[in-house]
Amino acid sequence: MSIFDGVVYSDLFDCALRLDEVVRYSGRAVGPEEVVAALASSSLDGAVVRKDGYFTVSGREGLVEQRVETQSRALRLQRRAQRVNRVLRLVPFVRGLILTGSVAAEAAAEDADIDLLVIVSPGRLAFVFLVLGGFSRLTRRRVFCANFYLSEDRLRVERHNLFVAREIAQARPLDEDAERFFEINDWIRDFLPNASPSRALGGRRPGVRWMQRLLEWPFKGRFGRWCESFAGRVARRRIDAHYRAAPEDQRTMVSDRFVAGHELRFHNHPDLRGLRARYEAHRASLRTSLDATTGQMESER
Repeated sequence: MSIFDGVVYSDLFDCALRLDEVVRYSGRAVGPEEVVAALASSSLDGAVVRKDGYFTVSGREGLVEQRVETQSRALRLQRRAQRVNRVLRLVPFVRGLILTGSVAAEAAAEDADIDLLVIVSPGRLAFVFLVLGGFSRLTRRRVFCANFYLSEDRLRVERHNLFVAREIAQARPLDEDAERFFEINDWIRDFLPNASPSRALGGRRPGVRWMQRLLEWPFKGRFGRWCESFAGRVARRRIDAHYRAAPEDQRTMVSDRFVAGHELRFHNHPDLRGLRARYEAHRASLRTSLDATTGQMESER
């Protein structure tokens, strides 16, 4: 059953998977041939099914049609994200952009945003947040939603669990500069052994670095420090407003990591304990169903 762990996990989010995704999100080292062979094995007895090239839990075949639609929408939004990247990569102190969320996972709902993780030059989290966050709010997130800012010298994600590993595995760098994030976070293979570093949706653009350095020049020195200080006050107010209803320890953690210059995020993770419990219960339910079916087959022989 562990071969299809990714299918079981994705079912919690109402999503069917392609063959390459079943391999990528499997809980053990497998190849496509082994997945196909396992599906044909009598030990599964229909608990996981394949329909029109997609894999899903039995009884949930309706997710296949839904996935075709959400995948088509996601690919359109990915092309828009690449156009957005061409502009945002010129913003002072932006060092890389990564597409995250359902658009990166190629399963975008109708109201899906272009969610971005922004890699930022050290000491410039607040400035970049003020520029990108301000524009995002003015456009009501219709163009993009930059909800995670990560300092360039703090690219290794400290929270190691299946949810974070899955989020990283399905994220896509929008240019080659952001690929380093995936190389540094190779720990995700402890959870997803077939996940290889993601490659950029677009290549390196000549002249971008030179033009960006030119735009950064006015924000160096005393004026730059004042801008960062002002932007920091705005960011702290946004943290307080965004996390007002969150547990105190979560709000404190987010604020402390921002003040330390590590990261700034406005993306609330789901209740990981609840998610893990639902995943384990769902997996156990399928396992029980399989055992019961196998026992019945043996008694009928």
